[in-house]
Amino acid sequence: MKRRAAIAAGLSLALAVLVGCAGDDDTVAEEPGATSSPPAAAAPVLPSQLVGTWEVEGAGVEPGTMLMFTASEVRVFVTCGLIDGSWKALVGGAFLADAYSASGGCRPTNNNFTPAWLERATAFAVDGEGRELRDSADAVVVSLAPATRRPDVPKSVIQSYGDPPVLTDAERAKLDRPLPEFPAGVRPAERSELLGTWVRPGESADGDNWPFVTFRTDGRWVGSDGCNGLGSRWAFVDGALLLVDFAQTLIGCENVNLLDRAVLAGFDGSTLVLLDENGTETHRAVTGPAPKKK
Repeated sequence: MKRRAAIAAGLSLALAVLVGCAGDDDTVAEEPGATSSPPAAAAPVLPSQLVGTWEVEGAGVEPGTMLMFTASEVRVFVTCGLIDGSWKALVGGAFLADAYSASGGCRPTNNNFTPAWLERATAFAVDGEGRELRDSADAVVVSLAPATRRPDVPKSVIQSYGDPPVLTDAERAKLDRPLPEFPAGVRPAERSELLGTWVRPGESADGDNWPFVTFRTDGRWVGSDGCNGLGSRWAFVDGALLLVDFAQTLIGCENVNLLDRAVLAGFDGSTLVLLDENGTETHRAVTGPAPKKK
């Protein structure tokens, strides 16, 4: 028995020496036929991962601020009350939000309801249980932690606005839907090509009013559906047109919003082609003047 124990001890020592030597020159013999496994692909960042109620922390954020994303709305709960707006995001992390109304004692700054920190955010990222909103330089603007309390809803607002958002399967699929391909003959636009004013082909400058859209360099767009003034924020990522919803008047007319349902922007020659989430063409436009205000 002593001899067997001595042999076993010797084998253990020899194995330890061999392992140590392999570590010294960073080479380890592989078994015949062995293959290394490729690294696991990172899970895609999905817009639906933003839906929820969050406590906000970051420079310039009022203590106690809470942020809620429903399937289409963004709600900012602050001391003065509730700020309402809309948001859009793409699979991969592009993000945009804009506020268009407020309740309680909240008032706009320079006719803008959107908090400065939220306006700076152009992307989002998943950080464990939390989320991050980031700017165009990929710097963190604010950190979002899962809410530990219910938001304070102004008395003048429906109290269910503070309830945790519920996301249906259909809403989740719509939020996380990948972008369609550009059809043959249409190339993806560049952001610089979109700047300026666009009207429908053949639109006469002699008319009283006509649909148009103007993409501005400051990240906002303005336009008209022929009767009602339109406008909000825009961003452009690899051919994808990121547009947030907006409030508008409801004057009846032909009501042609050139950006209605648009998610892709491309060109057929010099003609701007706008496409929906199915890759179906919605409108075409050419450069032209906006109608003069009377």
